[in-house]
Amino acid sequence: MRILWTVMVVGIFLMVASCGKAPGSTEIIGKWKCGALNRTIEFRQDGSLTMQDAAITQNGTYQLKGSRLEIKFETLPQPVIWKVSLSGQNLVIVIGEGRNTEAFTFERVQ
Repeated sequence: MRILWTVMVVGIFLMVASCGKAPGSTEIIGKWKCGALNRTIEFRQDGSLTMQDAAITQNGTYQLKGSRLEIKFETLPQPVIWKVSLSGQNLVIVIGEGRNTEAFTFERVQ
């Protein structure tokens, strides 16, 4: 009985944990601009993105799982992990951890 109960609890936990936002989530799709960085990021429905500022344009792919955004830029060997939150027309991206954390607010432009 105890094993059956454990299997049921683990199964329910896995079901709930898999309900995060799927890649290409409609809330993040579009073009976003951060005035402080003079940077834009465009997330497309097909899972691709373009990040652009005055000097550099970077292309890549992304996956959004809850508040975890994983980006694979074409120019970097390892994926980049950011924490994100959406509030109306604002996208807040948190980069780093602990004392090295920085947050940037992007506004929807399209």
